[in-house]
Amino acid sequence: MPGKWNFFRRSWPHFGTSRLTQDSTTEWDVESQREFWNRWDNEHLQEATIGDEALRRGRTVMSLVEGLPLEIENILEVGCGNGWLSEKLANMGAITGVDIADEAIKEAQQRVPSGTFIAGDILSLNLPNDSFDVIVSLETFSHVVDQPLFVHKLAGLLRSDGWLVLTTQNRNVYSKRSKTLDLRRRANCAGG
Repeated sequence: MPGKWNFFRRSWPHFGTSRLTQDSTTEWDVESQREFWNRWDNEHLQEATIGDEALRRGRTVMSLVEGLPLEIENILEVGCGNGWLSEKLANMGAITGVDIADEAIKEAQQRVPSGTFIAGDILSLNLPNDSFDVIVSLETFSHVVDQPLFVHKLAGLLRSDGWLVLTTQNRNVYSKRSKTLDLRRRANCAGG
């Protein structure tokens, strides 16, 4: 089905409102989210600390976007962090990046001076409808509480022949991997 609901569906966990769930019982206000993501981005999205998985997903997204059957003028990255992926996307069209972490947005602006970067919750921002050819959201979806509202918002921002590219973590895979890594660490410590 062409148009607003063209999806590259890698994984499909959660999305939402202006509250981030730390676990199934805790909700954070917007300021707490901003503080958390500023710290997290500073620790994990620097050149020396960005993970192989994020880089691999970024390469996959770039490959998908490069293969889209449309002329790309305007791209929106939701959850852009410090702009490491926006920098690559900017080679394909005008980039707009949105992230709740205002410190990360400052880094993104330095990294991609030609881009437009906005600090805020995508669900609260008043961006023009029907204005983006491609919207990319890498590893953000699982942190949003109201995923249907999030998808609806992004669909409204897409042009009629636009594409939405979402990737997200898979809780079951990460949980199993975490347990395996913990067992390996314990075995290495016990073995000397």
